Amino acid sequence: MRVFSFILLGSLSTALATTAQAEIRHHEAHVHGHGELNLAIDNQTLYLELSVPAHDIVGFESIKTDQQQATLDDALKQLETPGLWTLPEAAACGMVSARAIAGHEQHDHEKHNHSHDHDAHEHNHDHDAHQQNGNHMDISATYIYQCTHPKAINQLGTTLFDQFERSETIKVQALTDQGQQSGTLSRKQPKVSL
Repeated sequence: MRVFSFILLGSLSTALATTAQAEIRHHEAHVHGHGELNLAIDNQTLYLELSVPAHDIVGFESIKTDQQQATLDDALKQLETPGLWTLPEAAACGMVSARAIAGHEQHDHEKHNHSHDHDAHEHNHDHDAHQQNGNHMDISATYIYQCTHPKAINQLGTTLFDQFERSETIKVQALTDQGQQSGTLSRKQPKVSL
């Protein structure tokens, strides 16, 4: 079971970071149709970190045309919408932030320069992402929710499979008051119990 920790990035954004072993496992496990979701609850804050092969979201793994870049930009905006994840109403959760980025597996974090300005919807892209090569491009998205009653979070649902037809399963690793749990979201079962 994966163990992950929280990293506070400035005063407005927080991201999950996996251990070095989990990062190696992720890179070895780039399989089309299959993504991963880390979930953690810390006091009244819910953190989600999604990682999927770009192919599952946009149908390609490298940017070769302006049209592909536009498709990727649209998909990243879609991944940042509040309706992607559903939580029990009793938990009274509201999204604080969402950020989706794309990058190639072999690149380090400093090269993941895709940034999303939520107000102006302007994008800046690392030119390495435009290379015509055989690298596996992944998409990562991080979500932060504030929940009035976090103990009421006993399941998580998603509309990801409705929005992205190539995506088949998302393996969920959760860290909650009940301890570590795992489950799988799929097209046939878009909800997981926590």
